[in-house]
Amino acid sequence: MKTAPTADSKPVALEFRKSLLACFAAKEQANELVLSSIAVKAWEACGKRSRSMAVLAAPIHQVRLIHRGKISVLAWQAGDPIPPKIGFGLWKRGTLRPESVAGK
Repeated sequence: MKTAPTADSKPVALEFRKSLLACFAAKEQANELVLSSIAVKAWEACGKRSRSMAVLAAPIHQVRLIHRGKISVLAWQAGDPIPPKIGFGLWKRGTLRPESVAGK
């Protein structure tokens, strides 16, 4: 449901967007830093009462996929869908930020 814009709603929305994008970028960078620093042999290792790192890291990816889908649907429902080129690129492996691949 759209609400009528107020005189100062646009700047607040833009600041929130910038802040949110900066937060996502920082979290993604931290995830990449941690995950890329783990030795290959350590991925399946686990303690007596803990899960492996691979099992612990999988939800990071799953949550991103679920939220990405929900945000895309909400944008469409709000009448401002994500452009098709970007939408298809969200789901196609290897199209997003190839320069950020671990081990670079």
